Amino acid sequence: MIRLLFFVGAGMALGALVVSEIGPPGAGEITFPLGMALAIFSGILILIARATRGMPAASTADLDTARSEGRMALARIDAVTQTGTLINDQPVCDLDLSIQPLEGPAYRARVRQIVRLVDIPGVQPGSLRAVALLSADGADVAIADDDVTQAPYAGIRIPPQAELGEPRLPEPGTVTIKGRRRGPLIGVGPKGRGARFVLFAVAFLVAGASVASPYPTAVAQTVTALGEGRLTADLRQPEVTADAVAALTAKIGHDRVVSISVGEDVILVDAPVTPGSTDTDRWEYRRGEVTRDGPTPSQPDSAAEQFSLDEVSWPRLWTAMQAAADAEGIDSLSGVALRLERVADSDIDSPTFGQHAGPVRARFWFDGDYRAVFYDVAPDGTDPVRTEGR
Repeated sequence: MIRLLFFVGAGMALGALVVSEIGPPGAGEITFPLGMALAIFSGILILIARATRGMPAASTADLDTARSEGRMALARIDAVTQTGTLINDQPVCDLDLSIQPLEGPAYRARVRQIVRLVDIPGVQPGSLRAVALLSADGADVAIADDDVTQAPYAGIRIPPQAELGEPRLPEPGTVTIKGRRRGPLIGVGPKGRGARFVLFAVAFLVAGASVASPYPTAVAQTVTALGEGRLTADLRQPEVTADAVAALTAKIGHDRVVSISVGEDVILVDAPVTPGSTDTDRWEYRRGEVTRDGPTPSQPDSAAEQFSLDEVSWPRLWTAMQAAADAEGIDSLSGVALRLERVADSDIDSPTFGQHAGPVRARFWFDGDYRAVFYDVAPDGTDPVRTEGR
């Protein structure tokens, strides 16, 4: 179960890392540390469990019960092998034992336990120790502190190691508690390994998908963008722009705007609170999410500055940008943004003189080493006007 939690935590962390890159600002900020904490904590427990696997979980009561039931034996330590693990600076060792029970034939077993540095002299090969038999097959044993020079151990002879065959080993991942062998809910041995891998993979994927599920638009855009060699969608492409504008108008509640700026990764819209009102808010579309940034720093002078987004042809504007780039010998449109608003009214006799109440125009420009080239086109991509500046 701890391993399952590890893969859940790892899936959460990876999912949060992905949505932090492809999702809106703030995505995954809480989930990532939670997933990492779960993965790290469960990973530590897994390492501890792996290091202590095979150690008998015998309490004082278990040893007393074994003595009263005659489930004791005399054991000879044949070999001591360090596992390479230290717990509280004490080595974890595998002890190969030749065991002669008080009743029954002799056999070999292997026990893993923490050997305190001060106890090392007492577990050298050839040493005799009393052990309690914790399982019916004798594979689980626990070393006791009984005096082996006294009854019932005195006079017991243990056959040579070569006569006893291979050591009996407990089932991997099991622990014998009160005479009953118990294993984890999810096994650790070769049996069922394929099914476990499938289970862990499913847990990892489900955890990651659950983190990404609140951002379906961003995920869908990323899937499409990956085919184009990008991690996130280019919001200037007509299909993506249309979807973003639809999301913006749905959130704003109407399609009237004062201005709209379309970049690769973000779309900014200044829109009136209600059509005809000069109270204007700034809205942002980024990675599938629409957010309101609050009132615009500069409020329009009149409602005449507003226009409908239905007047704009996004496919034709994209074509106009590409045609202009080709004309200028520019290979990449990276960093080029598009801005639409009404031009300033230059009629000195007009009541809206000086206000952005003229025709709607779209502007974009290309920066060069020595000068910038500006393009001004109609919202349907026609009537291009080219100027240069420094």
